[in-house]
Amino acid sequence: MLVVGYCYTFAVEHKQAGRWDIPDELVDFHKPGVFWVFSSHWSGRKFFFGSSAWFPLRRGPPPAWKDSRLYQWFLPYDFESNDWEISWVPYANLFVDDWETEQVCVGAPAKARYASWFADGSQPFPHRRIHEEGIAPEHVLLYDWDFCESPVDRTCGRDRWTLEQTPPDDYVGVTWIATIAELLGADTTTTFKQLRRFGDDADLRVISRYA
Repeated sequence: MLVVGYCYTFAVEHKQAGRWDIPDELVDFHKPGVFWVFSSHWSGRKFFFGSSAWFPLRRGPPPAWKDSRLYQWFLPYDFESNDWEISWVPYANLFVDDWETEQVCVGAPAKARYASWFADGSQPFPHRRIHEEGIAPEHVLLYDWDFCESPVDRTCGRDRWTLEQTPPDDYVGVTWIATIAELLGADTTTTFKQLRRFGDDADLRVISRYA
């Protein structure tokens, strides 16, 4: 994943003999415990941060942390001001086994000429139609997705009337349905599931830093 400007780094710790530490496999002086890095501009961050997060991270350092090599790497660091926005979440709270089946309604502004491809707003993203038309997805949407409470139906009623009155190159809101895995990406989903090689779900936790 391309990382531009500020980014989030996710590290994993496991508990062995009652002590939290990073796995030996992920010992690295420059990025200890880190298994995932992503840009602050990536829409997938919304699953973990913000008021609508599905798997919200807890602001501040995790408990029982001072024996960890990750904690030692941070020193000296002002955990009170927490400029790097250190946060954490128990691995079990991520519910990774549901990512490939749990569906989410998301939306974004699309050019009016393409909005009908999203039909009643409760269908999968129209990748096939976009491919058949030879159009890049970024030419359809104004920017990446955000969570939506309900679908926008462009096939009938006021939402269809609004679409019909909108110039083809102006933007209107559209929605579609996708699984968490589709929105985060197959590689990301696999990466999170593979953390289980370091221990049982109850003995794993994820720690984030923003810088």
